Amino acid sequence: MLTKAELNQRRFLVLEALKDLSSAEALAVVGAAMQELSGRNLGDEPRSSAEEIMTRRSRLKVEGDPEVRDFIHSLHGFNSVDQIVEACKERFGSRAPSKSAVYAYFKRLKSRRTLGRL
Repeated sequence: MLTKAELNQRRFLVLEALKDLSSAEALAVVGAAMQELSGRNLGDEPRSSAEEIMTRRSRLKVEGDPEVRDFIHSLHGFNSVDQIVEACKERFGSRAPSKSAVYAYFKRLKSRRTLGRL
């Protein structure tokens, strides 16, 4: 971790490198640099929870496994999420999504359909 003096020194160097750019250009350069930095692991230091959450793609377990997703969509005659989860456990074992993951997936589908109607 940088000391306050080291941080200020590096901040000065960055600002000096950007001084001949317009504000919009400087922001574009800094934004591109931040995007690049957020996409890679910086050294061996563990990333903070905030960094992990900000860089993580929001993907539900159901969406991440096309076979499970397609199976859920192929089911007919099931009246509850509990029944769907049980059918997934029988078919996929440890790959089966949890009850909360299935609820979250249906909630996301419902919101997408609602947004699609607007």
